[in-house]
Amino acid sequence: MSSMNLRRLLPQKAKQERPQPESSKKKGFLERKKDYVERAKDYNNKRDTLKKLKLQAAFKNPDEFNYKMISSKLVDGVHSEISKTSLKKEQIIDIKTQDILYLQSKRRADDKKIERLQATLQYMDSGLEPTEQIVYVDDEKEVKNFSATKYFDTVPDAFNGSLSTIPKISKLKEGSLVVNPKTAPTLGQLEAMTATSYKELKERKLRRDQLFKAEMDLSKSKIQLKRGTKSGVTKKVGKKEVVFKQIRSK
Repeated sequence: MSSMNLRRLLPQKAKQERPQPESSKKKGFLERKKDYVERAKDYNNKRDTLKKLKLQAAFKNPDEFNYKMISSKLVDGVHSEISKTSLKKEQIIDIKTQDILYLQSKRRADDKKIERLQATLQYMDSGLEPTEQIVYVDDEKEVKNFSATKYFDTVPDAFNGSLSTIPKISKLKEGSLVVNPKTAPTLGQLEAMTATSYKELKERKLRRDQLFKAEMDLSKSKIQLKRGTKSGVTKKVGKKEVVFKQIRSK
C-alpha cells in the first residue's frame, strides 16, 4: 500500500481560518472570501431581476388589460380584492331558503333509508329464541315433495337453529342486502351483509345529524338577517369613524 493511500486512511486535521488580527479589529469586521461570494451572488441576482423588470415595463403594451385592474384596489399602498357580488338582503334570504329546502329534502331521504335499514336489520337480528312452526299439508305426496326453502323463500342454512327468525330472500332483496340477487347467499354471507348494513346505518345517522345541524344554523342566520342588527349612528370625528349607540338606562 502506497503512502498516499495510507494518508487517506489517517484522520485529517480540521483546517481553520486565520483569525482577524488585533490591529485591524478597530476597522471593523474582516470579510472572508465565502462571505464575499454570498454577497456577490445576492447582488447579482437582484441586479438581474431589476434589469428584467425594467425591460418588461419598457416593452409593455399600454392597451394591455388585466382582470386584476377591476377586481382589486390599493388600500394604504397594498393591493386588496374587491367583492365581486353585492347581493341585496332579499336575495340573500332567498338563497338561504333554497339551501334550507335542499338540506331538508336530503335529510328526509336519509330518514326513509334509515327506517328501511332498521326494519330489515330488526327482522334479521330480533334476538328471539328459535321456535317451531307447523306446516299443514293435504296428503303424503305433498309431504314428500315439500321443500322448506321454497315454502319459506329462504336459504338452506336458515334451518340450522342459529337464526331466531327465518330471513326471506325477497325481504333481503328489498333491503338491498343481497349483492347478487341471482344466487342465494349462505349464512356467512348473510352475517357479512348484516355487518355492512349496520355500518351503513351508523354512517347515515351521522350524516342525518350533520344535515340537521347545518339546517338549524342556516335557519338561525336567516332569522337574524330578517330581524337585522340594530347598529348605532356612525359619525366621522377627525380621521376616524365613531359609532354612537343608544343605551337604555334603568
